[in-house]
Amino acid sequence: MRELGGLPGVEKVAADHKTQVVRLTLDVEKMSPDEARKQLERAGFPAH
Repeated sequence: MRELGGLPGVEKVAADHKTQVVRLTLDVEKMSPDEARKQLERAGFPAH
């Protein structure tokens, strides 16, 4: 999670290990939703 929280444009990261859901709050001026999906997948979290 730390790797995601340190990315430009990621304002908040919330993870629920029980449900295996990660939620990001983005500043879309700094990171697009498509780029966020790519970063999630690189970190090992399949994006839906």
